[in-house]
Amino acid sequence: MSHRLLESSPMNMQNIRTLCLIVCMLSYLLVGAAVFDALESETESSRKKMLELKLSELKKKYGFSDDDYREIEKVVLQWEPHRGGIQWKFAGSFYFAITVITTIGYGHAAPGTDAGKAFCMFYAVLGIPLTLVMFQSLGERMNACTRYLLSRTKLCLGLRRTEVSMGNMVLMGFLSCLSVLCVGAGAFSYFEGWSFFHAYYYCFITLTTIGFGDFVALLKREDLQTNMVYVAFSFLYILVGLTVIGAFLNLVVLRFLTVSAEGPAAAAAPAAAVEEARGG
Repeated sequence: MSHRLLESSPMNMQNIRTLCLIVCMLSYLLVGAAVFDALESETESSRKKMLELKLSELKKKYGFSDDDYREIEKVVLQWEPHRGGIQWKFAGSFYFAITVITTIGYGHAAPGTDAGKAFCMFYAVLGIPLTLVMFQSLGERMNACTRYLLSRTKLCLGLRRTEVSMGNMVLMGFLSCLSVLCVGAGAFSYFEGWSFFHAYYYCFITLTTIGFGDFVALLKREDLQTNMVYVAFSFLYILVGLTVIGAFLNLVVLRFLTVSAEGPAAAAAPAAAVEEARGG
């Protein structure tokens, strides 16, 4: 009987933990929806009214019909991706390939031919797992290097305990992420003319692979063909930044898994000790 209890207890704990995580995630989604509703809904309505008023003024001023407006709107939307230059030359194609295999997916460009769409699906199926494995490996190497440097730093400072705790690693990972985001925000603010906050927002949305597409670098002044230094920096920043963010997230997930694993083990240890004592 006690053997059954010992075997079922960790499983029950895992089931309870999973259920709690599901409830927490749903609650988090509900809270997020409520906050975004409160923050954005009124502004959205105001912008819609303002645009409707502006459209009405333009129709009166230039005398175009609704069909004319739809044609103009179509041209403007289709022209938007071409502001940064020719999208499907090598630089633009490389940019697009990065957004595919990293799952950023800004939406600033998309294949226009059926052959391009078919190749994009095939390319993503192979490229996304390869990219995830690469970033996982790079993140592990980066964390190992950070752990070594922290240990050597403690040794040089003459500290008695040179072991690097998980807390030390998480703190260093967080500071590294913050540094990468701030450096990127400064650079993109300079090159794109964005405010520092908007540039920081762009870097965060990019490096977390959310990729809304409301802010996209390299989409003005023919940058893709004329500013190769900025193009190279943008590509390198995305790849290095994703590695740093990935390394930090690996640490956070590892810490969470460690805590989760310690729970059932700690719960089972007393029961195992009791069972051993009875057997003795």
